[in-house]
Amino acid sequence: MKFLCLRRVGVYGLKWAYKSPMIEFVYRPSRRKRGKKVVSPCFFGRYSLGRGQKPVTVCLETKDAEVAKKKLRDIVVEKQRELAGIIVPKAVSSAAAAPILDLIGAYEVDLKARDLRASHVVATVRRLQRMVREMKLSRLWDIDAVKFVKWRGGLKCAAKTKKEYQVSMNAFLRWLIATKQLLANPLAGVAMIDTRGREVRRRRALTKEEIERLLAVSGKRRLSYLFLLYTGFRFREAWGVRWCDLELDGVAPFVRLERTFEIKDREERIVPLHPALAEGLRAWREERKGKVRGMGDRVFRGVFPSQKDSLRRDLKAAGIEKKNERGVIDWHAFRKTFGTLAAVSGVSLRSTQEMLGHSTPELTASAYTDVSALNLRGEVEKLPWYGGNDVTVKVDAQTNAQTNAQNVLGKVCKLIHELIFALQIVEHKREMVDPIGLEPTTFSMSRKRSNQLS
Repeated sequence: MKFLCLRRVGVYGLKWAYKSPMIEFVYRPSRRKRGKKVVSPCFFGRYSLGRGQKPVTVCLETKDAEVAKKKLRDIVVEKQRELAGIIVPKAVSSAAAAPILDLIGAYEVDLKARDLRASHVVATVRRLQRMVREMKLSRLWDIDAVKFVKWRGGLKCAAKTKKEYQVSMNAFLRWLIATKQLLANPLAGVAMIDTRGREVRRRRALTKEEIERLLAVSGKRRLSYLFLLYTGFRFREAWGVRWCDLELDGVAPFVRLERTFEIKDREERIVPLHPALAEGLRAWREERKGKVRGMGDRVFRGVFPSQKDSLRRDLKAAGIEKKNERGVIDWHAFRKTFGTLAAVSGVSLRSTQEMLGHSTPELTASAYTDVSALNLRGEVEKLPWYGGNDVTVKVDAQTNAQTNAQNVLGKVCKLIHELIFALQIVEHKREMVDPIGLEPTTFSMSRKRSNQLS
């Protein structure tokens, strides 16, 4: 029910009007300066399109009251039509008319302002520019799902790379929607490419024997390899570790990885150090005494392996295949080795996720654990059996035969060992028995018996 109420309208004082959920009036703001009231020469407008909505204040840039009312009325009508869907918002129409490369440039500025990694920003912008160039996109209305699917089908690259192009384009379109420059994502219905089992470079974890052989030929790079194996750091992260990042003299040594532009994590990461690794780092600190330029100096300056050739040469010297049916060994394989060793050693998945700096445990369990290195058969044998004795369990005949043969051989070796030990005891007793009697002779008894014979 509408009723009359007293309300202020502009500079014309108060007047009676119908109470409505909408607000719309013009006014000239005033303030006090040195005790005097100062009124703005320009009119401002304030409006609200419905009950509960926050009022919006706009500068109308005019000194005439009637012109100010007309401008405010036009603004309100335009906003009402946008809410009703009669016309598109002004920001959307402006973005639709702008060249798409200009929008990508604004997106790049926003990515840099969010302190994202420089390499990520460069790669994202390059992907967007390539799609614009090859799909011949000039405006936002040129982005079409059918056109994108056809272009993606002609790419000659790995499934992971194709997925990255789609991720970059979707992120750009979502940014446009968030900034009110686009109403809907035209690629929302395009399915992502499934990359599971289609990796071009599938990494594998190093085995115990391969680790020992690699460390044996690595020379001065040995400590660097151990650091990569027992911290799970990425190549760039381990390369940039400084002495101030290490805590070696406390009860629980650790390394702190702070957030910089060089790392991938959004937060700092603290990884405990293995006691043997901490001891090796302390010995390395004593050896480098006098050569360290300060606490900000890199720990492995001058001895860290180069990214291109060092690992390849060391693998060749150790007789380790860089690529086989299980996968390839590169710098990221050390992180997979860390995750696999943690899983085999019984480290909890949550702890491994935290040390590797992953956002989800699924990534740690799937991509950073080498399933072929896990003792799955031994884990299954740990399960209790509730089937009872009347249930026939079919076991592999070859495995059963080998187990029985090993048990028999062990029993035979044990019997032979006991027999040899018994023969040695009998021989020892025979040497100590007196030739006349059965009791072992002593020095006094032998002397007495010799006197009797004489």
